[in-house]
Amino acid sequence: MTIYNTEYITDAMSSADASKPLHNVFLNLKARNSDHSNNNWETNRIGLKCETVGITTSRTVPTVPIPGVGMVTGESQVVGIDLGMASKTVSLQGIITEQVISKIFDDVEGTEPASPTVTMTALEIGQLIHSFVDSSGFQKHQTMNELLILIPSRVDHQYQYHSGLPERTGGSLTPIEHLPLIPFTYRTRNQDNKGTIFGSIPDHSNFPKPIQDTVEVEGLRGFIRSFNISIAAGQPFLTFGMEFEVAYII
Repeated sequence: MTIYNTEYITDAMSSADASKPLHNVFLNLKARNSDHSNNNWETNRIGLKCETVGITTSRTVPTVPIPGVGMVTGESQVVGIDLGMASKTVSLQGIITEQVISKIFDDVEGTEPASPTVTMTALEIGQLIHSFVDSSGFQKHQTMNELLILIPSRVDHQYQYHSGLPERTGGSLTPIEHLPLIPFTYRTRNQDNKGTIFGSIPDHSNFPKPIQDTVEVEGLRGFIRSFNISIAAGQPFLTFGMEFEVAYII
């Protein structure tokens, strides 16, 4: 079992080992099987070299003005109805370079390979993503419905330092590049879940654990709202911008 950290990804990038994570941000295809035994790390996913990642959470609280209060108190009042609604979007900016694309198909014909692994140019990756955005949820090999953002983590689901870190036993703080990685999530730690359905389940571990090579990683489910690329003549890479919206797709 290998637990990934930033140093591990940096080493994998220097050796261009595509069987290991080479990015901190990935797009998963709907076709990526949740049974990790059938996947390599790169299977049915595309890595993004992001320079900036902007995450926006906009809370929706319907409000109703209270009539007549200002006449009595001299100050108007508004009632907010908190129904637990919010919109969540992720804005990504960065570059795309050539990378290994690995896919597994359930249904092939003739000479079509069932599990191709190829190195595609940056322009091919850009074209590929554009063609995937221009699709629907019915095409599982085109639908990119999950965004995986890996972040360093020091604190586990119980507000304790992760097991194995020196700070867990009173030692010094681990450098950030050596900390385990977890996927960015909107889930909360155990003690914060009081008042939710998860609060009634002892040690339910709703919060993600450090990622490792033997366990499938769950990211943010949703859809790509927009995607754009800029191509500079003679350059082997391209720049991109993407808007991803977190949502349950039906």
